[in-house]
Amino acid sequence: MTDIKDLFSGIGVVIDEKINEEVRTPNSIQKIISSLKKNHVPLLEYKELPDELIKQFHSISFLILDWNLSGIGDIPEATINDNIAFLKELHNVCYVPVFIFSDENIHDIEVALETHGINLAKEPIFIKKKNDVDTADKLFAEITNWLKQTPPAYLLKEWEKANREAKTKMLWALTEAHPAWPKILMN
Repeated sequence: MTDIKDLFSGIGVVIDEKINEEVRTPNSIQKIISSLKKNHVPLLEYKELPDELIKQFHSISFLILDWNLSGIGDIPEATINDNIAFLKELHNVCYVPVFIFSDENIHDIEVALETHGINLAKEPIFIKKKNDVDTADKLFAEITNWLKQTPPAYLLKEWEKANREAKTKMLWALTEAHPAWPKILMN
């Protein structure tokens, strides 16, 4: 298997209401973000669902979503519905691994997704407790294990990597052969 960090190179998106929370000791999401940044993973960070920007997510590498963006104990049904609608819209924009890292009960999240028509056996969705993935090493180890059990997500990332490398080599080769190659092809 290719190094997981190579497969998930590119821009990631993190959505969690506690991203910028001022605390003495970093919370779980801050630990995850800090660890990813130390591993040179560029991130876009949002405190709420960026509905108006979702069409721009067509080429992100992965998305990390906190399930409880309301910040209150019992998750309101409206928050769950917003999460589901966001995930379905994301599904229309791109095929990208979604990592739901939450302090909530994992089983409850799975039930909510399945109840709203998201088939976890077919979707590239990985759900884990935040504390279980609070460092890049733990995160990438968990993702590696998940990818071994999720062939479509693994194949997607391998294809993206191969496509990116081939496209870059081809464009540089064409430019070196003749700088006006686009004009030549267009005629």
